[in-house]
Amino acid sequence: MQNGIITILNKEYSIEFSKKLFLKEKVVKLLDKIVVFTTSEHQYSHHKILVKWLKKESKDFINKRVKILAERYSFNYNKVAIKDQSSIWGSCSSKKNLNFSWRLILAPLPILDYVILHELSHTRQMNHSKAFWDVVEGHMPQYKEFKEWLRLNGKYLKKMI
Repeated sequence: MQNGIITILNKEYSIEFSKKLFLKEKVVKLLDKIVVFTTSEHQYSHHKILVKWLKKESKDFINKRVKILAERYSFNYNKVAIKDQSSIWGSCSSKKNLNFSWRLILAPLPILDYVILHELSHTRQMNHSKAFWDVVEGHMPQYKEFKEWLRLNGKYLKKMI
């Protein structure tokens, strides 16, 4: 697999797929570079190792952001799950369980925060009524700009990896 560039939360990193083989696969994130190391057993699966790492990074980061935003705006939720969703960015169940696509880590932070606030707003309004959008706007007045960014650029996030 070729080396390249990846953007994580609006910061660009060069990706290096190391030719050195290790006993255990690993990913090392440096200041401006991500290095993927593989094993002799999986030497052609750099891409899978990178995706696995991105999913873990996404899970850790999104969980922290949900907690921060929920506390800041007094939302209550039950659980957060990070999924491999490709058709939607997030969802909220009637039990206040939140689901997010791991690919959101590839978006700028304000876009991620918009999706999180969108789903947290469903804990108060389980629809897309005017009352729902009023809740979203009350916490993020510029949400329309972020919603439009996602509409225009979301397809590129899905193709990035």
